[in-house]
Amino acid sequence: MKGDAENYQKPNDDREILQCLAQAAPNLESLTMAISPSMSHFPGRTLSDQHFLWTSHNFQFSRLSVLSLCHIVTTRDSLADFLRSASPTLRKLIFWNISFTDDKIFLPGPERDIICIQEGIRVCQEVCNFLQDNFLLRYLSLGAMKYHRQQTGLFDPVHNPEGPNAPVRASSSACYVEEETPITFREWIGQLRLIEYRPPYGLCE
Repeated sequence: MKGDAENYQKPNDDREILQCLAQAAPNLESLTMAISPSMSHFPGRTLSDQHFLWTSHNFQFSRLSVLSLCHIVTTRDSLADFLRSASPTLRKLIFWNISFTDDKIFLPGPERDIICIQEGIRVCQEVCNFLQDNFLLRYLSLGAMKYHRQQTGLFDPVHNPEGPNAPVRASSSACYVEEETPITFREWIGQLRLIEYRPPYGLCE
């Protein structure tokens, strides 16, 4: 499911598509939901505001094993509701450029960045805790996890090329592959650390 500037202005058409997908959801084995990267910065209401909450309440999965969510803005609770019915069967999950939001309003300035970093770490940690408690994944890819568009850093001590005792350096992504990891998914995500993310020198977010 993808969005662009044209169907952004036609929410009724999008809703009809979503209703068809909701009817098919119990039989889906693989699903990719994405919004165009250019649309993730579109002013006003976003895909998640219009549809993701509805989707989380109306999509009931019974066979879904592979799910990719890309360029989506959503709340932590809506995401949890959406994923919950898939927990018995889901084995592969991909998050890319997921920006968590809520009703909080932050004024521009350095203080906003500090608060968003702290809140982003907390919210992303709660999402990881939810995955740890409810899923037995064989594959999980996390990338560009954000809160109010402020990116949260990831540190994977298990796959750190410098060794588990090396200095902590934030990455923009982390990946668990069952066949390549000496510990279980729940052990791995329990060790994953959420920290402040600083882009490499010369790289603009």
